[in-house]
Amino acid sequence: MFVRISLVCLICLLLQACSSINQGIEIADGQEFEGNISTVNGPIRIGAGSTVDGSLANVNGAVQVGAGSVTGSIRNVNGSISVEESARVGAIETVNGALRLGNEVRVAGGTSTVNGSIHGGSGVRIEGEASTVNGRLNLESGSRVTGRVSTVNGSIRLEATQAAAVETTSGSIELLEGTVIDGSLRVRKPSREQRDRPRVVIGADVQVNGPLQFDRPVDLYVHESARIGEIRGAEAEYFSGKQP
Repeated sequence: MFVRISLVCLICLLLQACSSINQGIEIADGQEFEGNISTVNGPIRIGAGSTVDGSLANVNGAVQVGAGSVTGSIRNVNGSISVEESARVGAIETVNGALRLGNEVRVAGGTSTVNGSIHGGSGVRIEGEASTVNGRLNLESGSRVTGRVSTVNGSIRLEATQAAAVETTSGSIELLEGTVIDGSLRVRKPSREQRDRPRVVIGADVQVNGPLQFDRPVDLYVHESARIGEIRGAEAEYFSGKQP
């Protein structure tokens, strides 16, 4: 069940906020709203081409931002976040939920998840870091992250993407299709011994301008056309095909 913004607009304007418990909040396509929006036990849906001059916060429900919409920061606990193509949003944080960014989405702040994956479509731009704790992180062609891309227990896959640095502890790393890393690539030592060796693939025409630092054993594969910095703590196996 949803509370439509037209039914509660007077209260929202007076309080400069819109909140709900045990039901969702929906902003219709093309609408404008000033103030913060929050729910507990209900979803938040922002229609296409809408503007919310405030933040979105949710507990136990999904958050969806429609194509071409503009919002402030988004925070969610126990629910997924979906931002559709060409939307503009603030920093995104989620706990126990996945984050999906459509093509050409702009995030004016970092993105972080705990127990959830991050998937970005083509042309995504993230101003800040992109990080997960227990979840994979994938960005498609033409994306850019001005900060570090990092995971603890999740894989990283970047396709034709630019980022400041890449780091993981227990996940694999794939840098593909001309990805450019301005700084370093690092695989940190876990807090306790692990038998599995992370797999690190530096694909064709990839560029890593900083050092490749490995604080634990890894399987490292580097394409012959890649340009990389000094390798520390591992031996590279070079390959010439699409995949090692």
